[in-house]
Amino acid sequence: MTAHSTYNIPIDTLRYIVMLDNGINFKRIAIEVGKTRQAVSQAVATAEKRTGLKILSSKSSGAVLTEQGERMATFARKVVAQYDYTAAFVSVLQKEEYSQQ
Repeated sequence: MTAHSTYNIPIDTLRYIVMLDNGINFKRIAIEVGKTRQAVSQAVATAEKRTGLKILSSKSSGAVLTEQGERMATFARKVVAQYDYTAAFVSVLQKEEYSQQ
């Protein structure tokens, strides 16, 4: 693939990639995150287009991660976990701030 400009993949898209790596299909991901199946699929397709990476491959059983997608999922898993940890920490700080008022 050709080189592409830097693209910041949204955290939600990284989360979808991790979920796909966990064997969850688009329909189930959509239900779990409260989006349509099309929105989840489009988010991953946009990441593919903007990065120039082939993240998914279509199989008769549904979409599966390619080797590049699996490698991305390895790092995305760490990013998503750190993001969730940070969000939880911010929530604690907000509660502390609220209780001090």
